[in-house]
Amino acid sequence: MSALATLGGIGLSLAALGRMAVMDPKRRRAFQLPAGPVTSRRTGWAIALAPGLVVPFLSGAAGLVLWLGAVSVAGWALISIPPGRGWRVPGTLARGWSRLRGRASALSRRARSVGAAIAPGRLGPGWGSGWSTGWSTGGETRAGLVARVARLEGRIVALEAEVARLNDQTARPVARVAEGRETRVA
Repeated sequence: MSALATLGGIGLSLAALGRMAVMDPKRRRAFQLPAGPVTSRRTGWAIALAPGLVVPFLSGAAGLVLWLGAVSVAGWALISIPPGRGWRVPGTLARGWSRLRGRASALSRRARSVGAAIAPGRLGPGWGSGWSTGWSTGGETRAGLVARVARLEGRIVALEAEVARLNDQTARPVARVAEGRETRVA
């Protein structure tokens, strides 16, 4: 019930905002459209904001926040579309959605292949077989992955040793001269 109440409130508010955008005299003049029928702005605003009074009781605070965000962003987008271009919006949204889905599936495939390459070497003996079933490891064998992980771990040990050496150098006492006499600072 709460999701339906939130979605219904968003739809009602956007319909009212759309109606006000179409009938707004200043907007019509700015786009050199003929004057439309005179309507009451108060009625439009009352219809647009009425779901804000009902949604919190039916959907709770989360529904109210969703309603506020969706109406703000979608209302802004609705108002920014010039008259006469509204019929292009559904096609543009559909093309964008299909591109987004294509990129998401490519990212998903890449993440699975990276996970398959990492999991066998990090989980130890006997743990990798179920994780990498059906995933591409880039042609690398299990022995190759184990060797690669061993090289990386060796590099990490070398870097940690270098950081420790640098920290030791900065922690040594330094001779400083203060007011004509030498002092040691640890």
